[in-house]
Amino acid sequence: MNSAKPTIIFILGMHRSGTSALSGALNLLGANHGSSLMSASEDNEKGYWEHSDIVAAHDQLLEDLSLSWDSTRSLPENWLDLPVTGRARQRLID
Repeated sequence: MNSAKPTIIFILGMHRSGTSALSGALNLLGANHGSSLMSASEDNEKGYWEHSDIVAAHDQLLEDLSLSWDSTRSLPENWLDLPVTGRARQRLID
């Protein structure tokens, strides 16, 4: 039995900052991205290398906060304490 704990890699960055390229490179080096990656699109024909469930959880949180990925407004002051944030956190954990 292998007792080694799995390693989780988080890649954080803004839109169009190279996060997909970095994630794709890590995949080529052997990182397992799972089977639920975002599909390619007209904007990125090679694919996004982002887990679709994680993106959906973040998009839902932004929507619940009346924001979107391209909003210029700040997050609400107490956003970490809101029930919608707790639901998003649990969704990401699950």
